[in-house]
Amino acid sequence: AGAGIGLWPDPVPTAQIDDERFGALMRRFGYVDSSMSAITAFQRHFHPENITGTADYETRSRLLALVKQAGLA
Repeated sequence: AGAGIGLWPDPVPTAQIDDERFGALMRRFGYVDSSMSAITAFQRHFHPENITGTADYETRSRLLALVKQAGLA
């Protein structure tokens, strides 16, 4: 992303994202669902310092930032 290729989430303070909206954002960003395995895959790429398979605050924030950066919001 630093070389202008791909996306990397900018830190964005985020309002609470409930599970329903999180699932919709995951699908909008290209994941089939928001299952534990999908969240783990997302975290491996975009939140590698905390791979838990659960949608914590930072995971939700990064997803929202990426969706906005990609123009999908």
